[in-house]
Amino acid sequence: MDKKPLRTIVYVDGFNLYYGQLKGTSYKWLDPVALFQRVLGPQNQITQIKYFTARVQPTVNEPSVNTRQDAYFRALGLWCPLVRNTALQASQLPSPVPGSTLTKPATW
Repeated sequence: MDKKPLRTIVYVDGFNLYYGQLKGTSYKWLDPVALFQRVLGPQNQITQIKYFTARVQPTVNEPSVNTRQDAYFRALGLWCPLVRNTALQASQLPSPVPGSTLTKPATW
């Protein structure tokens, strides 16, 4: 009896993926569906990829960085319909818990 593939949802931290693995390489236009299908193999049926990231802001050194991010989001929407993009603005981030001494997330 053949096993049915596991229905799988993939969660991606796009900001860390880009700055941790892609920046400075030639792999800017990543196809997340192809990547995770290859990594997870045929025993997983990817039903959705939830791609979370922060909106980037233009700087003096990179004035068009937000335009490039928008182009990538549009390409993802057209090329990879399984990808659900969620780009968070700073105002959407949770507020610190009152009385907490933690003022920003810990980074490693």
